[in-house]
Amino acid sequence: MKRFIVIIMMAVAHMCAAIVLSADVKADIPSPDGKTVVSVIEREGQVYYQVEHDGKRFVHSSRLGLRTNAFDFSLLEFVTSDFERIQGTYEMDRSKASEMSYDVTKAVLTFKNPKDKTIQIEFRVGNNDVAFRYFIPKEGETGSVRILEEMTEFSLPYLLVDALWDQNLGYEGIEELAAYAKSKNVDLFLWYSSSGWWNDIVQGPYNVMSNPILRKRDMRWMKEIGVKDILEKLGLENAPVRLIDGGNEPVESAVKASRKVSVAKNDAAILVIG
Repeated sequence: MKRFIVIIMMAVAHMCAAIVLSADVKADIPSPDGKTVVSVIEREGQVYYQVEHDGKRFVHSSRLGLRTNAFDFSLLEFVTSDFERIQGTYEMDRSKASEMSYDVTKAVLTFKNPKDKTIQIEFRVGNNDVAFRYFIPKEGETGSVRILEEMTEFSLPYLLVDALWDQNLGYEGIEELAAYAKSKNVDLFLWYSSSGWWNDIVQGPYNVMSNPILRKRDMRWMKEIGVKDILEKLGLENAPVRLIDGGNEPVESAVKASRKVSVAKNDAAILVIG
């Protein structure tokens, strides 16, 4: 059956941080070395995922699902799963290493909603990273859908300083916050935009990660003050990401915009953790 990508959600992370398994776990997806494991859980009609690395908790139970103008995938029932290992290489012309290699476990999980409409969630689990995305089967001539609500969460036991900190706190304010976080044994993450001159994004800091000189300056500064790492947004408006802190309170809520998403225009967010 021909499918189209509705939305892509990626959380790429160096795992630094145990999942309590139970009877409602529908799939355990291990990395090639077995140290990183993603568990997909169905509980009372809702689907969640959890991530552990080397026996340490990294992502708490976080919900999956979405609601569109055509289908409601907020309540889901597990149908089946398929696993395979994928290895390969690809080239990048704007990085220190031109040839990159990857080795991941690919798992495609199929779910259905109460009206028997199906959705697939594809996970790719590497030794140090995790990514996932949604697929909705194409029906008739429909080539795109409008996303009305996002349920996707990243439940992280860390502190995230969101967009516009450069204006609201400034670099000196971040240094004070980093020192306080360190005194409380809390990891601190900063938000940066990856956009540059080609994009009119207004949430700062921007034009930093796209500039080699400024990027090295800020990366050196973050290392000096003890910032754990950064959350980057790829210069795309309304990326559907919701981050939850350890107490399950929203840190950053996705913009639940009524927007049209097609194969040509997909939102993505990458979480990088050192």
